[in-house]
Amino acid sequence: MIALFAIGVLVLSTFACGDELPANLDDQIRRVHPRVDSLYRTFHRHPEIAKQEFVTAARVRQELRAIGLSRFYAVEQLPTAVIAILETGRPGPVTCLRAELDAVSGVTDSTDLPYKTERSGLMHACGHDAHAAMLIGAADILYARKDDLTGRVVFLFQPAEEAPGGANELVNWGVIDSLGIDRMFALHSSPGLPVGEIQLARGAALAANTPFSLTVSGRGSHAATPHQGDDVLTAACEIVTGLAALPSRKLDVVRTPCIISISRFQYGSDSTTGGVLSPDVQMAGTIRSRIPSDSLTSSGLTIRQLVERYVQHSAEAFGVTADLSFKQGPPPTRNDPALAAQISARLAEVWPAGAFAEGVPSMTSEDFAYYTVHTPCLYFRLGIAQDSLGGEPLHTSRFTIHPAALDWGVRLLTELAFISSELP
Repeated sequence: MIALFAIGVLVLSTFACGDELPANLDDQIRRVHPRVDSLYRTFHRHPEIAKQEFVTAARVRQELRAIGLSRFYAVEQLPTAVIAILETGRPGPVTCLRAELDAVSGVTDSTDLPYKTERSGLMHACGHDAHAAMLIGAADILYARKDDLTGRVVFLFQPAEEAPGGANELVNWGVIDSLGIDRMFALHSSPGLPVGEIQLARGAALAANTPFSLTVSGRGSHAATPHQGDDVLTAACEIVTGLAALPSRKLDVVRTPCIISISRFQYGSDSTTGGVLSPDVQMAGTIRSRIPSDSLTSSGLTIRQLVERYVQHSAEAFGVTADLSFKQGPPPTRNDPALAAQISARLAEVWPAGAFAEGVPSMTSEDFAYYTVHTPCLYFRLGIAQDSLGGEPLHTSRFTIHPAALDWGVRLLTELAFISSELP
């Protein structure tokens, strides 16, 4: 059951009676910076896996209540989701600002940062810790300046971006409809992009993601007599090579950009000696494409069908069997063209000259995509690189964010809320 409720307690706002509100946004960002920086470091030290972000969610609620927000939307099926609502009391649009809460599993922090992750095999290697801290900072400023807004602002701290069940469940359960959201915004850390710069790609900004698993099986044998078995390793290696080349030979890659990558390949075990050819190979991979993988291509087949056909034909040629299964992943993330035109024109007026540019599509994927097929949305890239920080790839143990990027993230989210408030 989903319930909308108000927290029935009195909460002290960030400003006590008689305190003077900072005169401009720069001053407000400086005011919230210590809180944002401290939260980022805390979240980074203590990452939590998808749908288990209980400590993080509790801290987010605590911070929002301390700001003065008292109206929360509870999703009982997804208890680590934190959704706070800022009511301005004036007619206007419902604007949603979204950040993520979960960390990346299977990655151990190898940086030498003083706030290095304290959990092995789990790391905020995608910037979600920074995004959540930035959104709290924006909520602080927007609450303090609520008299300058219209409509409502929804602060959505979403669990499970790195695993199934975050955005798609909030859409499928009717949460977005119940909140009456007119438009949504999100930002994401972009390694290599300088601090202070932002980008917005028009149309399909990110790719669809179709994960798959594949097991190639046959008869094992002694390594000295591969002819007495099926040598599944050779067959599996041929399939890996062929899948990597498949898009460039079976798709019009100009109109249908696609990448097929194998991300896990397991053959044998720790107990297997050098003299044994094991009977199976287990693999996992992903299809990244600018169209959903179940959409027809110029070949007359879907991308999934092309993969299935190649895998099965290859397995038959080697006399082995192939068990291929697909998982449901997010569709392409699409930035609404009309909303992009409206927001870009206004954002260009308030952002430093030359620091706001049109971005190019990426083959990475995001579950923010589920929102984009449901309501007008924009997804921004935020620069995080400065000095020796912010240049390493996402989802790696070396990933970092320059702390100066935190203020720019707060600024972007705040500006988006103010601009959206002025639109119909």
